[in-house]
Amino acid sequence: EIVIFAGDVYLNEIWEQTKETNTYLSELLNVLNSSVLNYTEKFIYLSSQEVYCPQSGTLLEESKTSPTTYKGLLCFQGESMVRNFGDMYKLDYVILRTSDIYGCSVNEDCKDFTTKILNGFYSDGEFVANKGKVMFPLYIKDVVESIFRAKDVTPSDVYNVSGNEITNEFEVACLLNNALEWKFNVKETEKSENVFNLDNSKIKRELEWFQFHTLQDVIFDGEFNLK
Repeated sequence: EIVIFAGDVYLNEIWEQTKETNTYLSELLNVLNSSVLNYTEKFIYLSSQEVYCPQSGTLLEESKTSPTTYKGLLCFQGESMVRNFGDMYKLDYVILRTSDIYGCSVNEDCKDFTTKILNGFYSDGEFVANKGKVMFPLYIKDVVESIFRAKDVTPSDVYNVSGNEITNEFEVACLLNNALEWKFNVKETEKSENVFNLDNSKIKRELEWFQFHTLQDVIFDGEFNLK
């Protein structure tokens, strides 16, 4: 069998100290122990791009990891646990470092970046967007596709999984506002952040996958429920 670990807060853009995050690593440990006892064929760990050290330039799977966010810290520790179990118990595993994930509707139970922006529109009539925040929107269906492709033999044990488009929070807010016929106000701020490129060429090359969705296509092809 194949075991996939994401955690209850996986879809949230920002992880804070909550009951769910406080038990994240202990839940991962329990799942790893169970996987070893049940002779799991493949363990797939869903990590985050936030494990990387904040830096400009291109981020490869081999780039330095030194997280500065709570989400990055927990995922960094999670990756270490997965690797240790792989070494100690010969557990076959793969780590998928995903970028900015979004679903296909506004979901009160999760806090992805599209839900955050749309809730700002609906509750305040506006959203203050950071033009300096680089984003690589990754559709949830592409996350599922990456899991499907990684469930068999993988030449590498770590892959960056990100959308092909590079954008920022301001552009995303404007795109959503456009889909809503510009009913709301988008205010621009620009907080300086590192400009980087999350390189996804390895998963394309090794797992022969190229067809990532774009946020614009998902919205304007009718897959995204804006209500």
